[in-house]
Amino acid sequence: MNLNSINAFTSSVAAASGAKTEQTSKAQSEKEKQVVIGKSDFSVEAATYTPSKEGLEKQDAHMVDKPATDRSAIVQQLQADAEAQKNSLINMVREALGKQSSTYSLSIGDEDGIWKFLAKGDFTVTEAAKKEAQEAISEDGYWGVEQTAQRIFDFAQTLSGGNVEKADTLLNAFKEGFSQATKIWGSELPDISQRTYEAVEKKFEEWKKSMNSTETDPTMEAVQA
Repeated sequence: MNLNSINAFTSSVAAASGAKTEQTSKAQSEKEKQVVIGKSDFSVEAATYTPSKEGLEKQDAHMVDKPATDRSAIVQQLQADAEAQKNSLINMVREALGKQSSTYSLSIGDEDGIWKFLAKGDFTVTEAAKKEAQEAISEDGYWGVEQTAQRIFDFAQTLSGGNVEKADTLLNAFKEGFSQATKIWGSELPDISQRTYEAVEKKFEEWKKSMNSTETDPTMEAVQA
């Protein structure tokens, strides 16, 4: 069984375990798109979850003039959009870390580790599959710490629309996804996933600091003056 087969199998298992969460998310946003995570492609079409700038401007311009019932409907829609964004990130993180963990187990020939996540049955790790998995979790590999953390962070940042005020909410969604992946795995995730968690947290902190430093940059204040 090669790595692509493992990826396909883990997708179905992760999807099944998250069916309840995804069902709730679907009810909240009929237009939500599926995120495809594969070894060679990755889609972050998050625009569907975030109201457009034009739409927000129209909402701001007319909010005061609208009856209370209309204002309430707008607020509820914004809340539903935010919930859909959060659930999308949770699902993406759960699936990504599940694949990373199973790829790690494959790379070291840990058949028990693979099967406690995938299924129960006979499984033999071939040398070719093991080598492919080792490359995938290497420092520069697709499922390595840096690339996995960067994909997760990029997805979260895209969902935010660049709004750093959403950083803490999305960081909490990431943590929930990590927790769900841990439950599916059945025990603490492998060290590579623990380091990925730390790398994602660091990226969020750096993002928040960079936005804060820009806001208080004396050079920018002088230009504005």
